Amino acid sequence: MIAKSERKAWILPPIFVLSGVVGSLFVLDLVLPLGVASGVPYLFAVFLTKDMPGRRVTVLVGVLCSGLTVAGYFLSPPGGKEWQVLVNRGLSILAIGMTSLFMISWKEYAEEVRKRAEDIQAVIDLIPHMIYVRDENGKMTMANRQTAESLGISREELLGLHEIRLSMDPVEEEKRRQAETRVREQQKPECDEHEVYTSRQGETRIFQTTRMPFRSLYIPGECVLTVSIDQTDQMLLKGSWRLAKQMFDGSSDQIAILDLNYRYRRVNPAYEMAHGTTMEGIVGSSVSDLLGNETFQYVIKPRLDQCLVGKEVMYESWFTFRRAGERYMIVTYTPLRTSHGVVEGIVVVARDITDRKQAELGRARLEYAVDRAIEGLSLHDENGIFVYVNSAEAKMYGYERDELVGHSWEKQYDEAEVTRIKHQVFPILKQQGSWRGELLGRRKTGEKFRVLVSLTLLNLHDRYPAGLVCTCQEITDKRRETTS
Repeated sequence: MIAKSERKAWILPPIFVLSGVVGSLFVLDLVLPLGVASGVPYLFAVFLTKDMPGRRVTVLVGVLCSGLTVAGYFLSPPGGKEWQVLVNRGLSILAIGMTSLFMISWKEYAEEVRKRAEDIQAVIDLIPHMIYVRDENGKMTMANRQTAESLGISREELLGLHEIRLSMDPVEEEKRRQAETRVREQQKPECDEHEVYTSRQGETRIFQTTRMPFRSLYIPGECVLTVSIDQTDQMLLKGSWRLAKQMFDGSSDQIAILDLNYRYRRVNPAYEMAHGTTMEGIVGSSVSDLLGNETFQYVIKPRLDQCLVGKEVMYESWFTFRRAGERYMIVTYTPLRTSHGVVEGIVVVARDITDRKQAELGRARLEYAVDRAIEGLSLHDENGIFVYVNSAEAKMYGYERDELVGHSWEKQYDEAEVTRIKHQVFPILKQQGSWRGELLGRRKTGEKFRVLVSLTLLNLHDRYPAGLVCTCQEITDKRRETTS
């Protein structure tokens, strides 16, 4: 809406011009003798109201000009026949009236067109895509709010510019100009599925752009209407979906999606293979049907229920599969949420770690056996730091196992023995890969004792040792027995 003060300021200059025109025509009518068609020039004054807002001004000017035509009949110098003068004046008043009615109708039509244009502008402003019209010179004659926001300027500034660059990349801008030229020349719509657009902030976006010829009564020349739909996020989403599908189908992990009733909605090929059936044979069935009611009730269901309240659950357990048999699995349950955060299902990811579990069990059995061996045994890294010590060796030297692990082997010997080992034992060990002999050990209390030690290098490959294995046995008592 235009404020009253602004409207008055806009109307006043034309009113002065109009008043001057009407006054001049009336003076001319007073000078000319009757019989001259002096009322007809008043039509010019009526036409001057075309660009003035509202019908009232046109009506007032029409009435005023008709009144002045009548007044001129009485005040003008005599001349001509009476009936000719009356007919002349009557026709002038009729012409003024008809012209006034025409101008009023034209204003009503123009107002209707303006309102429709505002309605259309309001609608396209709600559309979250770039919509604009450019003429032959690249001037933008119409644009919606999204276009102005994308270019970082107001719509008023945008429409006032003689030429506007839509992209900061000159190559992209030249391609747009060429496309608009083709549309104008061929008078056919043109669509570009992947048009690149670089914003003023340096951000690159991908648009689906459609251009079509556009003509308007108010815009001279051939124009082009452009609608650009931002496809960047959608393309990223499609790419993410393709990647997710490839990961889902190609994963060696068993992946399944369950609904709120513990029924399968989708499974991947690894899940099908483990159970020896197809997706059609699994989808729609319940977890208890596939894995057994006992396993479901005591192992699976309690954890699925935790997941349904929004918690991510991870656990390890043995499962029996139709095709693979007994397998040890690490299983993760993740809530599947809607865009509003509501849990609508469960994503199950199960990884077969049977080989790792069996290796762990084997290491545990070996460690159990080694730890209870009579002889001492320890593992050292390449820097001589204890990685593992069994109970027999720790007890032999008077330490707890935790007091040795992470410390140097030098803790078990005095300074003189450490020097002898470095200069006499290590060169042989490095050359031959192993060494066996007697050393003088030192307990935590400082007591010294004779110990038979075997050292063996562990190699990752020929050049770089990964550490060594040490076995030891106290021989002090045996020596005493031999001496006795």
